Amino acid sequence: MDSSLYFGQIHIVEWLPAGELRTGWSLFNELEPMGLSSNPRVDVSFVRIQDREEFIETLRKISADFSSSGMLPLLHIETHGSLAGIGPTENDGLTWPELMSHLIPLNQLTGLRLWVVLAAC
Repeated sequence: MDSSLYFGQIHIVEWLPAGELRTGWSLFNELEPMGLSSNPRVDVSFVRIQDREEFIETLRKISADFSSSGMLPLLHIETHGSLAGIGPTENDGLTWPELMSHLIPLNQLTGLRLWVVLAAC
């Protein structure tokens, strides 16, 4: 049985308030060299998000990128979380149902092979 894990791109999305520890950026700095030296190469990207619209647009870009490249994405989100949802504040965040409404189409597009890591305190 093949227990290999395949993905072609790692997308690190940092959605934290200004002045907080840049945990997404730190992760990018650790993973990018590994991605460059792996065989096959795994592209690692980083984006710092300012608001919910930018977060949603980033998910659209990841969908478009997968559609054109066929490289499976691993999505790593660094943000805050609560019982209500995710985001830097409750006023500028996404509820859990809103987040799912954007992740489900991407997961369907990948043939239910989307990996999502959510680092949210």
